[in-house]
Amino acid sequence: MHWAAEYIGKPWVSGGQGPESFDCWGLVRYVMRQRCGVALPIVDTDATRVSQVMRCFRDGSYAGWEKVNEPQELDGVLMSHAKHPHHVGVWVDTMGGGVLHCVNGAGVVFMDRLHLRLSGWNIISFWRHECKPV
Repeated sequence: MHWAAEYIGKPWVSGGQGPESFDCWGLVRYVMRQRCGVALPIVDTDATRVSQVMRCFRDGSYAGWEKVNEPQELDGVLMSHAKHPHHVGVWVDTMGGGVLHCVNGAGVVFMDRLHLRLSGWNIISFWRHECKPV
């Protein structure tokens, strides 16, 4: 069983940092800590307010990440429903690749690129943090 399966179905809660509930950044932080030993900062924002989430990205919440063109397992994925990033997930190299992310109303889900597009998500960019799998 792939490691991502243990997260699927966990509920979305604004400010959720795991392990029982998450918001989008809380899921990324938790996965990176558990899978890579990387401690990412808490983004102090109300995840239901898109403008606050966008401000966090713009103001450097992604320090330590390198933008990459092609994703690999455990890369961060910035997504949006519009032009500006306001959602983040983790790239998973299974079944052709896709994003593990936590969505209000659905909780933690895995979606391949086609299902992301069909759900209205646009991938904006991929980001890699140095990861030494734990």
